[in-house]
Amino acid sequence: MVAGNAVIASGTGGVADVLADGETGMLFPPEDFAALSKAMSDLAADGDRLAFYKKDVLLARAQLLEVLKDKRKAEVTAPVYTATNEWTPVSPAFRR
Repeated sequence: MVAGNAVIASGTGGVADVLADGETGMLFPPEDFAALSKAMSDLAADGDRLAFYKKDVLLARAQLLEVLKDKRKAEVTAPVYTATNEWTPVSPAFRR
């Protein structure tokens, strides 16, 4: 995506979170090589779709950066919430 190319990818792991099938690229089922071959053939034969995916690469890149930013926020804040949840006040004024 970042390179400005159309993307055809297996819908495993976090790929489907980043690549919107039919909008920013094409997904095929994991280990379905016939589906991969068909997706490649279809894309090669459809110049308009290929141009569409290349044009929307900036949108795809922005979506990817947003997903990564959200993931990073979660990685940074989760330990804070965990620590806060496990925190026990030591001051007698807080004990009941």
